[in-house]
Amino acid sequence: MKRILSLLLALALCLSLCPPGLNAQAASDGMSLVYAQGVDGSVRLSVTGVEPDRVIRGVQLELTLDGAGYDPADIRIEPADDDAFSPSFGAITGPGGDVTTVTLYLVSPYALNTQETLPLGSLTYRGLGLAPIDARLGLIDSDQLTGGGQVELAALPLTPAADTENWGPSSKVKTTVSRGKGTVIAAPYGRENQTVAIKAEPAEGYQTESVQVNGQPAILQGDGVYTFPMPAGDAQVVVSFAQSSGEQGFTDVSPNSWYYSAVEFVSQRGIMTGVGPGRFDPTGATSRGMIATILYQLEGKPAVSGESVFTDVPDGKWYSNAIKWANQQGIVAGFDDRSYRPNKGITRQELALILYKYASYKGYDTTAEGNLDKFADSGNVSGFARKAMRWAVGSGLIGGNEKNQLNPKGGAQRAQAAVIFRAFLQDKLS
Repeated sequence: MKRILSLLLALALCLSLCPPGLNAQAASDGMSLVYAQGVDGSVRLSVTGVEPDRVIRGVQLELTLDGAGYDPADIRIEPADDDAFSPSFGAITGPGGDVTTVTLYLVSPYALNTQETLPLGSLTYRGLGLAPIDARLGLIDSDQLTGGGQVELAALPLTPAADTENWGPSSKVKTTVSRGKGTVIAAPYGRENQTVAIKAEPAEGYQTESVQVNGQPAILQGDGVYTFPMPAGDAQVVVSFAQSSGEQGFTDVSPNSWYYSAVEFVSQRGIMTGVGPGRFDPTGATSRGMIATILYQLEGKPAVSGESVFTDVPDGKWYSNAIKWANQQGIVAGFDDRSYRPNKGITRQELALILYKYASYKGYDTTAEGNLDKFADSGNVSGFARKAMRWAVGSGLIGGNEKNQLNPKGGAQRAQAAVIFRAFLQDKLS
């Protein structure tokens, strides 16, 4: 701890008190500030092109943000290195106008850089990912940290990581609570193609009912955090909070669970029901028969006739009429052996395909098209499901996990299905 405190003190002296004749080296030509965008809206920064023989112990990073609506106390760099520290004196805002300039520092008892790369960490505003528009950087090596000097800053180009789209110009992120009581946390600006994160915090006695961005549902990431791709223009975020009934009716669905409001949405509207007295089974698998039944119930259980085309779907089962109807409408199909496998857990890509076909059957807009290539396992999406998965990603129904994976052939738990159906139906049902 004493060593850490001495390093922080040395950095403070180096940055503010030492003679101007001892200048730390500015960022050199060929260096770049690389940003990587996570599916949860996180923005991770690193510097490439660092001289490999230098041992970098401190960093001064000046970032320019679009707009003047930022509180510098809410801006942080969460260090990528467990041994690195962001000093408490490290956030200073310059005079604004149309932009906000924030200066952040990192210091470490060890080298921050690995060869030519220097990971900085995650840039956050109130805990959510933040996108700068310009950056200047100064590096402090071991000799300069102990010998003193002022940091000379040099401009760095912003470069997207290999799996991150180029950010475009900034536009405003506007938030509105359309119903109920609660607050919405968001950075006031986002850059085109950025995955923007927002947080919906319902007041006591309320729960989040829906989060829409320019009329499209945002993607729930958990713990009240939602994401959406920033459009070319302004993003209008509209959040609706509903009073909590206090009793879900399911003993295995906690009011504090990330899927509580989604389960309430589908259960109150009869879209999904329980699996037994007082049980929703949120972690259980969603079967192929369940999905057909959900869509059949949405249509009011229309009369069906004719023989089943599937060898394993006889008359008289709880799913028989639903599967027969859905197949006759071209919404579901079976396997090469003429089976439907109603009790088999549905995969995420199968669910996307069925919802895409149902949306087409209903005449809904199916023109949304997401970019599958930004996910690490995009190659695992089967050919028959690629168009549907692009639509599901573009519509905000399906997103990646913490490893930036779509997991197209993985199963869909009942809680996940509830969240997907709420996103799919919340603007289509009264």
